[in-house]
Amino acid sequence: MEAQERVVWLRKAALLCGLVGFVAYINTLDCKFCLDDQRAIEQNPDLRRNASWLGLLSNDFWGTPMDDPDSHKSYRPLTVATFRLNYLLHELEPMGYHLVNVALHSVVCYLYVQLCGLVFAELWPALVAGLLFAVHPVHTEAVAGLVGRADVLASLFFLLSFFCYRKAALSTGSGRGPVAWLMSSALLALCSALSKETGITVVGVCVLYDYFLLQKMDWSSSVQLVWRIAFSFQRHSSLSHSRSPSRSPPLSPSLTSS
Repeated sequence: MEAQERVVWLRKAALLCGLVGFVAYINTLDCKFCLDDQRAIEQNPDLRRNASWLGLLSNDFWGTPMDDPDSHKSYRPLTVATFRLNYLLHELEPMGYHLVNVALHSVVCYLYVQLCGLVFAELWPALVAGLLFAVHPVHTEAVAGLVGRADVLASLFFLLSFFCYRKAALSTGSGRGPVAWLMSSALLALCSALSKETGITVVGVCVLYDYFLLQKMDWSSSVQLVWRIAFSFQRHSSLSHSRSPSRSPPLSPSLTSS
């Protein structure tokens, strides 16, 4: 199969999986707010029209100031910003919030198939993987539960960041193109982390992809290198501990007075 034909068929497979992912969760559009949705949306002061947008940068996911002792410390301002946009459009009508969640899941399914197309030589494994990803029940909580938008949104920016990094790494020449792709990757990685904290792991994924797949480093020698560094660090720590002077316990007051 020619490269251009492969791109067309992969795009069709990705569109199919995106559509399947949307249809699989279309029944959630009639759901209401439940469990954590009530606190994150109905009771979140950051979503109200009179609230400052800058408050999103200083409050946690639930609208509590980060420096408050009762704060959950979950910093996801970009996800909260999408909730606020929902609120500005239709306030506390649940269908709009659920529609955004399902649409985001559909887009992530599309991108996931594109990612699988980079991994598999044939197209059918990418299609099967995409269909399984679209309907797998492990995504139910993230898509059906509105607070799960943090996971879906972080996944969206995660994949986009990886694609931009790959584009930058494969670009030839020293023009603005590779730098622009790399900066886009960094910006999207930041967006992923601001959607949910785990999104920052895309940086590690890009490093490992560059090291092992693009630079074609040997896995066994890399594992041996990591093992030697860990062993050297452990040995150095043990020697430092053994060389530290031992301190005898202080004498009791009765002994010092005598």
